[in-house]
Amino acid sequence: MGKIVNVRIDGRLIHGQVCTQWVHQVGARKIFIIDDIIAKDAFLSQICVMASPAGTTLECISTADAAKRWNENELGTNDPIFILFQTLDMAIKAWDAGFHYPTLNFGTTLNKAGMIPVGVGSIQMKPEQAPKLQEMQNGGCVITFQVTPGDPCSTWDSVRDKNFPDVK
Repeated sequence: MGKIVNVRIDGRLIHGQVCTQWVHQVGARKIFIIDDIIAKDAFLSQICVMASPAGTTLECISTADAAKRWNENELGTNDPIFILFQTLDMAIKAWDAGFHYPTLNFGTTLNKAGMIPVGVGSIQMKPEQAPKLQEMQNGGCVITFQVTPGDPCSTWDSVRDKNFPDVK
């Protein structure tokens, strides 16, 4: 039923690059923000809905709801789907709940304690997350790092080998 056209981590969620570049490049018509905190906050959810690009619909759901709905009916839409996570932690939580998405594209991440730059634009992550990314890749998820569609795209293998050489 649903066809995922992009799964992206972007700390800014709905903003200029997502609205004017990513969504249109991949032809998305339905956007899901998957985040346990935002899904519970009606005000934040409504702000995201109002900021979504013209021609799309947006829904904020929890990681557990994403896994349940994907496994039941592929999120219940025939529209091309763009998935947004604000953090890698939420992407991992959704994966662990059973939402095994086919790709994961890293965009700009918010600077938080314990995060290190990975050498691709403004993308950072916690070193302790590297083994989980490797597990996800081994499980069939294609992981890339690319801030904007016009930027070069780096693979998890190249980022891993440069920053986390002990993870295999």
